[in-house]
Amino acid sequence: MIRFTTAFINIVAAIIAIVTISMVQVEFSNTNTQAIVNSPSFEETVEFRELLNERMDEVFTLISLKNVFETNGELNHSALVAESLDKANGIKKWTVNDCLNEARIHGLTINNDYKLTTIDSAETVPFSKNVIYNFMLKLYPSQVRVGAQNEEAFLTEFMTTLSKYYKASHDLSKNLSNFKYIAKFRDALNEKELIYTNTDLSEREILDSKYFARISSIDNIISSNFSFINTQTLTNAKQNNPHPDMDFSLFYAIDSNYPSDDAFANYNLTYTNTKNRFSTLLTISILSCLLFIFTLITYMVQILRSKKDVEESKSLFLQIPTELYIFFYIFEVALLILITNRLISTSTLFGYNISRATANFYVLAVYIPTIILIEIFALKYSNDTLTPASIKALKENAEDVNNTINPRTLFFGTLVPILAFIIISIYLIFQFIKTNDTGLLIIAFFIFISTLSFSIYVLYLFHAFNEAINVETRSNEMRSTLITNVTHDIKTPLTSILNYAEIITDEIKTPHENSKENLLEYSKVLINKSRRLNELINDLIFDS
Repeated sequence: MIRFTTAFINIVAAIIAIVTISMVQVEFSNTNTQAIVNSPSFEETVEFRELLNERMDEVFTLISLKNVFETNGELNHSALVAESLDKANGIKKWTVNDCLNEARIHGLTINNDYKLTTIDSAETVPFSKNVIYNFMLKLYPSQVRVGAQNEEAFLTEFMTTLSKYYKASHDLSKNLSNFKYIAKFRDALNEKELIYTNTDLSEREILDSKYFARISSIDNIISSNFSFINTQTLTNAKQNNPHPDMDFSLFYAIDSNYPSDDAFANYNLTYTNTKNRFSTLLTISILSCLLFIFTLITYMVQILRSKKDVEESKSLFLQIPTELYIFFYIFEVALLILITNRLISTSTLFGYNISRATANFYVLAVYIPTIILIEIFALKYSNDTLTPASIKALKENAEDVNNTINPRTLFFGTLVPILAFIIISIYLIFQFIKTNDTGLLIIAFFIFISTLSFSIYVLYLFHAFNEAINVETRSNEMRSTLITNVTHDIKTPLTSILNYAEIITDEIKTPHENSKENLLEYSKVLINKSRRLNELINDLIFDS
């Protein structure tokens, strides 16, 4: 009962380990889990770095578009953005409002995520391919003179630029952003200075923040406690400078308390929840694996210390030949290897597409019968029914000098596939190290455990067979010695009986005056020797 309970706990631990590892594979398939484990904070993640770089770019984007679209800090719908020339209308001035109205007619709009989308409805008017505008000037993001262009391309470009303005304005809003910045621009003669900011903090307060940076093209200085801020960051900032004729100093900081509900706060919440969930699943996986290994070792020890149970010996499955169970074991391991091969070469199994998590459950479905099989081996061992009938037949013929089958050769031949399975397990572990694919590690571990279990069984058979041979040999030697000794002991009194019987015969044929006394003496000897012979025969019968 204890052995069965241990096996049950072992299977439950294996199921929990497989489920949690599969959940990690499914939920975190596109996540750098190593970065999650090694990164102590959200501010050191790749996601934070990308978001911070995006905000830095948006600062310069917003500054460049403010000069085109805004007046007194508000979007000016009357602001001139382009001038064009066509044969029908002559020179046409495009304001922000003109562009928005024309884009709306043709179904171009900006959605809530600040992305350009096209609405296809009955009220939408298709763009005319025949109207060609010769744009003499476009004022966004800076004054650019362009040639001929159709209306669709112009409006698409304008709406895309306007969506960048909307997004930057939202992301860098004073009350909605955890990214605080101060951008200063000045000319070479220090006669003109422009300041853009979304915070009430001073430059010193920004530099005293937990996460800050200062990038200056004036003296080519970078001051930051971000590990990924480097000279390339300064180079990129110079290239994106919205006032190319002016130098700049950009101060920015991140409020790590994330009081505003912006992308930083959402990313941080998602990252924290992801890390906590990943840590929980990882902890459960490790603990269940440790429980799995402990119960497996305990189970093996219990097998080696199995005791006979008369009631169990009556079970039907104990009367099934061991060869059938061995065949079933080989089939299980072969199935594991097949699954492994399919996973390495392709993502299909028996013609069906499978994921790594699904493959884990295939492995579990193979492992559970393995544990049940080991339990049957243990029961057969404790009830002296483990040795296969074929091995018994070999043992009975072991002394036959004409027997061409060497049992030891069969045992060593059995070790060959076992060694092959172990080599396959080691190979899969190396593949896991290279690919970080936990599915390969799970399969390798289960193949190794199954092989180890069967190896114990084979070694037991080898030991039991040798012990049987030794016992048989000693029995034969003792039998030969017994026959020699018994023959000698029986022959001695029997010889005396024969000799005295001949003397009595001669005495009767030629009697003399002392014949009576001699016959009496000879008969006493015959009686004693006969009694001795009878004792020897009784002892032989008792010993046999």
